[in-house]
Amino acid sequence: MTRVRWLAAVLVVSLVLGVCAPASAAPPPPPVPPDVAFTLLTPLPTDLAVGEEYTVDVLVEADQPFVMCISLVDVYYPAYIQNFGDVARGGTSAVLHVKLIGRRSTAGLPGGATWFAVAAGARYGGGYVATHLFEGMLAVH
Repeated sequence: MTRVRWLAAVLVVSLVLGVCAPASAAPPPPPVPPDVAFTLLTPLPTDLAVGEEYTVDVLVEADQPFVMCISLVDVYYPAYIQNFGDVARGGTSAVLHVKLIGRRSTAGLPGGATWFAVAAGARYGGGYVATHLFEGMLAVH
């Protein structure tokens, strides 16, 4: 089941990156696939209070300039966590900020928490996309 969630998150990031960047402005595809590193700068939260905000920072570094990079959140039970992604255009590095807000208690869920993932991706000319997924469990009290 985790693989299905991972594939769904990668698909969402790929679709958003493919739709958001206009094809006419995209440079030609890179001659060699870029080397892209995704680094989690702040740890994923495991507990939040209702109404509490937490920001997850993801560093994207590449050896070739990207057209854009984006971060999104995938949540198994979305009614419990409100989230906001981030977008950066151009460059070889960017810090993406993802904000999570506890909406209601997860005490009634199996295990008392919900699965979530922060997905990050970088889009290059010619449609090449590099992605990474950071997964965790989050309890809202």
